[in-house]
This record gives sequence, C-alpha cells and structure tokens, in this order.
Amino acid sequence: MKLYVTFTSPYSRLARIMVLEKGLDDRVEVIGAKTRAKDSPYYQINPSGRVPYLVTDAGGKPTNLQVSGAQLGIPIVVPTPGAVVVATPPVGALVPTPALVEPILPAPEVLSYVTQQVVQPVLVDGEVMVGASLPAAVPVYPIPASPYVYSYVNGQRVVVEPTARRIVYVVR
Repeated sequence: MKLYVTFTSPYSRLARIMVLEKGLDDRVEVIGAKTRAKDSPYYQINPSGRVPYLVTDAGGKPTNLQVSGAQLGIPIVVPTPGAVVVATPPVGALVPTPALVEPILPAPEVLSYVTQQVVQPVLVDGEVMVGASLPAAVPVYPIPASPYVYSYVNGQRVVVEPTARRIVYVVR
C-alpha cells in the first residue's frame, strides 16, 4: 500500500501514527506528496490534492484515509444532529444542513484578539468547519466583550457558540 502525506499536515501525522501503532509500517510505503504546486505529479494520483491518501495493493479506486482519533485517545469533532455525510471528496466529510448553523463574521477586534492569543492546540479527527460541534474535551477560551468563545483545533483558530459548542467561524 502507498500512503501519500505531507509531513506538516496534522491529518497525515495521525495516519502515520496509526500505521506505526497498528504495526503496518512494513506493508505501507509513506510517500511525501507535493501539494499546492502547479503541475505536481500528485494530482495525477489524487486530483483533489488532499492528504492523507491511501492507495491499496488490491487496486481499484484510491480512497481518502480515515483515521480514528478515538483509537488514539484524541478528542473528535462530531457532527451535529441533522448533519449530512457525503462520500466525495473528501470521503466522510461532514456537511451541516444550511439551516443548522448560521455562520458569523466576527468584528476585526475579535479576530485580532483570537489570532494573538497563545493557547495549546488540540488535534481532532474530522474536518474543522462551520457547523461542527466540539466535544467537551476540547478547551474553549472566552473572548472579551463577545458572546462567543474560541479554540485552536488542527492548527486552525475557530470561533464557537458556547452553549452548543458549534463552530460558527473558522479564522483563515
């Protein structure tokens, strides 16, 4: 099997850890994928350019690798009730129904505050996106003079509605 990764991706890191923990390092060849580069040969293998990406020896269509953070003791971003799971791409991505969460546009001072704070990052399983709910294990921090809180998940700072712990804004 071939596991395509970028070595700075937290998702790729989880996939590599899973390969080692499951004792599959003799069966899985880890290959550094060059993403975000025009004319990269990786796009011939995976047109979406996402990592990690696992190609099995059995052939067939390559699929995105899903790593279970729960097996590694890592908090997981879980879908809210009413979320829809889609099959392509990425496989198993969570897409909230449009009426579920109304995204917000935080004030510039809120974004400035959130990006300047030094907090411990948390790795979670799943795509960090508006509408996803953070489990209780993920710490959140207050934002002065704001009804929202924030967290630092998978290298992305997010603004969160504190009662339901739903992500309402992803700082990019």
